[in-house]
Amino acid sequence: MSGRGGPLSAGPILVCLGGLWITSANLTMWGADWQGETTPHHGPGSWALKTFLQIDLADYLWWPYIGLLSGPAILLSLWISTRRPKRQRLWVGVVLFAATLNFLIGMGGFIFGVPFVWLGALIMLGWISEPPRMG
Repeated sequence: MSGRGGPLSAGPILVCLGGLWITSANLTMWGADWQGETTPHHGPGSWALKTFLQIDLADYLWWPYIGLLSGPAILLSLWISTRRPKRQRLWVGVVLFAATLNFLIGMGGFIFGVPFVWLGALIMLGWISEPPRMG
């Protein structure tokens, strides 16, 4: 299948990659400390921010929650939009809203996740032409 928003077109693939990136990036903010306490500011992503950028996430605990909500919302909306072609514009709008919310107040997947979602959603809406297929 091909065309705008078809299951094998570039748009849904980019949105799926971006949604997975956002979800996984926010999951790295979670982890267990040495005493076994699981909190949102003891994961490897949090350790990197604290070590290299001198940012303590204890003050910003809401950041991982936004990504943990928007990542699965992007993936679920993508799945629904490919199953319901008549409502595709609505569900792609939900995808764009969740990605923009993650861009503005979230934190994970900022470098690759959100641009992938935006680009894929615009391809699905037909505002950007799909790249030519090889072969």
